[in-house]
Amino acid sequence: MTGVEALYDIARAQTEEQSRRRQHLNTIASGLLAFSGALVAATTILAKDAGGNSEALAVGVGVAFLLTAGCVFGVFKPRIWDIQPPLPLMLRHVMNGESGDEELIGWAVNQMSRAIANNEVILGQKAGWLTRAYLSIGAQVTLLGALVVFSV
Repeated sequence: MTGVEALYDIARAQTEEQSRRRQHLNTIASGLLAFSGALVAATTILAKDAGGNSEALAVGVGVAFLLTAGCVFGVFKPRIWDIQPPLPLMLRHVMNGESGDEELIGWAVNQMSRAIANNEVILGQKAGWLTRAYLSIGAQVTLLGALVVFSV
């Protein structure tokens, strides 16, 4: 195996790992949204029987749910996922026949490395929105805890 082929294998493995991370972030976001909805349901049940500040706390949980939903949308927001090298362009290079295998693999590695860098930015954005969703869930749990304490 040549150095260029080894680089290609590494770039391909990084691309696959990024795709798994993207799916993992989406899965976590789905779970957070479901959990947030369950907290709203629990709040609704508790607020019915509680008095005092229960309405204000319930509204706070509802607002935090909306924030969580917005953050989850930020995770799911469609973005252009960079997949390189573009197959038609690579086919053109192969059919052209002017490039040798080593040169073609080197070109593909270069294309993949740019895609990996672009996708890291997207993964960072998704992770940032997921962090905000966690904070919003924390606010929901805190408000629900206060509702439990004040309803006793």
